[in-house]
Amino acid sequence: MKAHVRLIAVMLIVGVLAVSAVAKDAPQPAGDVTLTVTGSIALTNGEGAFAMDEAMLRALPQVEYLVADPWMGDNTYGGVLLSTLLEYVGFPAGASQVVLVCNDEAEFAIAVADLLAYPIMLVMDDADGALLASLGGPIKVAYPYNAYPEIEDIYPPENWAWWVVEVRVEY
Repeated sequence: MKAHVRLIAVMLIVGVLAVSAVAKDAPQPAGDVTLTVTGSIALTNGEGAFAMDEAMLRALPQVEYLVADPWMGDNTYGGVLLSTLLEYVGFPAGASQVVLVCNDEAEFAIAVADLLAYPIMLVMDDADGALLASLGGPIKVAYPYNAYPEIEDIYPPENWAWWVVEVRVEY
């Protein structure tokens, strides 16, 4: 019996040390924080959150596609897929939605099932380079209306979040 208790104690200590080591190895933003991922995530670099600067976001796999932006017209946008970001920070299988929080505290929910089924992008660039604040930057969401017209019924133009500062993963 004592051997089982010791084994459990050793396993708990190793687990705590492993979690501490992972947190210490998590990348830290070198510049200004552009986006923070919060909620139910595995990878953190701060108080239960993962803060990212622009370079960290740009280090993730990038995509580019033509977007029928309801506010800005047709544009070629570049950025990171929301699904790629969530995979990077390790979201749980039971997560039901992510909430995009904007700098004005407006919030927009996207079902996890939808962001896995559709290439929903966190836009950082347009055809002219880095997305300006006057155009929704430095980060805004874009839905692939061109390739998947049915998504407009799920996420109408009012759901195009501008100046996204936080992605919150929820059950």
